[in-house]
Amino acid sequence: MILHRIGAHYWIPCQVIFWGLLEALQMFVKNSSGWYAARFFLGLAESGFIPGSLYTLSRWYTQDEMAKRAVIFFFGASASASFGSLLSAGAINLGGTGGLKSWQWYVSARLLSCHC
Repeated sequence: MILHRIGAHYWIPCQVIFWGLLEALQMFVKNSSGWYAARFFLGLAESGFIPGSLYTLSRWYTQDEMAKRAVIFFFGASASASFGSLLSAGAINLGGTGGLKSWQWYVSARLLSCHC
């Protein structure tokens, strides 16, 4: 509903920036209750991205073209997951470096790989 009111050119970039900011701030969480709160707000921040993006694509393409565009859209997440896993594997080995635990480095690596 917000996307329809303010337009995709404002809503989607703002949502992605807020989502990325919350993702980055997760590395400062120190306990499990903070982690659950951070993940809750991260879920809220990202909840409208996929429906909003697909809605925006559906406004530009016909039904026949939309299937191909949706495949390309979802392939991006799969490619990001495969390369993000490599970054995350290296991040797990950084435990204790810079005063951060392994899982905090993992969150940072996820942010760098744009895999959320």
